[in-house]
Amino acid sequence: MHNKSLILFFYIAKNYIKSFCAVLIILFTIVAFIEGVDGMRRIADMQCGFLYFLFFIILKSIVTISSFFPFITFLATIVCLLLLNNKLELIVIRCLGISIMKIVYYISICAICIGAFYITVFNYSTTYAIREMKNMRKKILPKQQKNDEFAITKTGVWFRDTNTKYNMIIHANSLDIKNKTLNDIDILLLSKEFSVKYLIHANYSSIEDGEWLLSNVVISMPNNSVQNLELLKIPTSLTFDKINSMLMKPNTIFLWRIKKYIAILDRIGLSTIRYKVQLFSQLSSIIQILAFVMLAAFFCIIRIPRDNKYYMRVCIAIVLAFPVYFINSILIAYGINESISVINATFTFPICLFTLFLFLLYKKACT
Repeated sequence: MHNKSLILFFYIAKNYIKSFCAVLIILFTIVAFIEGVDGMRRIADMQCGFLYFLFFIILKSIVTISSFFPFITFLATIVCLLLLNNKLELIVIRCLGISIMKIVYYISICAICIGAFYITVFNYSTTYAIREMKNMRKKILPKQQKNDEFAITKTGVWFRDTNTKYNMIIHANSLDIKNKTLNDIDILLLSKEFSVKYLIHANYSSIEDGEWLLSNVVISMPNNSVQNLELLKIPTSLTFDKINSMLMKPNTIFLWRIKKYIAILDRIGLSTIRYKVQLFSQLSSIIQILAFVMLAAFFCIIRIPRDNKYYMRVCIAIVLAFPVYFINSILIAYGINESISVINATFTFPICLFTLFLFLLYKKACT
C-alpha cells in the first residue's frame, strides 16, 4: 500500500471497528435486557443471589449473540457506510479517484479480522459460557437438572445407569448405532449404598423392553468366583436414544478440539455429523461474514449525494439479510439430518452469495 492508501485504510478500519463495537454493545444490551426480564419471571425458583444471577444472564447473552454474529458484522457495515455517506466522505473518496472496490476491499479486510476473532476468541468465550451455564444451572435450578453422566475416551464410552435395585457404571469399547448394540461391554454393578456387587463382562449388549440383554456373559464376584452365562437381563431406564443424547453438544467443545473428538467418535462408532457441521460452519463463518459485507456494500455505497432512495435501499438490504440468514440455517439443518453433504450445507450458499454480490459490486464500480 502507498502512504495515502494506508492512511485511508486505517481511517476506514477505525470507522468500521467503531461501528462494529457500537452495534455489538447495543445488541448485547438488548439481548441481556430480554434475557434478564425472562429470567426474572423464574427467579423465585432459582436458588442464588442477584450477582450470581446477573453473571448467568451475561453468559446467556454471549451465547445468544454468538448465534447471529455474522449478522452483527452486516449491521456494522451498514452503519459504517451510513456514517461515511452522511458526512459525504465517500463522495470525497470517489472524487480522489479511489474506486468503490477499493473501499469494499478495505472493509473486507476488517471483516476478515473480525471473522478470525469470532472463530478463535469469541468461539472460546461462547464455549466457556455454555459449559459454565450448565454448571450454574445445577446450582440455580437443581430440581430441573438431569443427572446424566457420559464420557468418551480413547478406550471407549463410559456412562451411568440406575434401576430400582442397582447403580451401574458401564464401559463399552464401541457402539453400533444402526444395530443398536454395544460391543465389548463391562458393567460395574453397585448397590444403592454404592458397595460393589458384581463386575460383568459381555461380548455385546442391546436394550429391549427396558432391559439390558447381555450375551456371552462373565460375572466376577467379590469373593473372586466367576460365573459364565449365555444371556443375562438387567432392568434399565436407558434407551439408545437417551445414550446418544448424552453426548456432548457440538457447541460445548472448543473448536480446535472438535477434530480429535470426531476421530474418537468414529473409532467408537457414534455419529459425527453434528460435530462436522459445527466445525465446518464455524470455518465457513468468515465467508458468510464477507457475503453479508458484499450485500450491505451493494445497497449502501452510493455516488449521488442527497439520494432520496438511499434509505430505501438500506431497508431493502436489511430485509434481504433475514431470508439469507434463514436459508443458511435451513441448509445447516439439512446437513445435520444428512439430507445434503456437510460441505454443501456449510460452504456452498455463503460462497454463492459472496460471489453474486461481489460480481454485482464490480459491475456497479465499472458503470
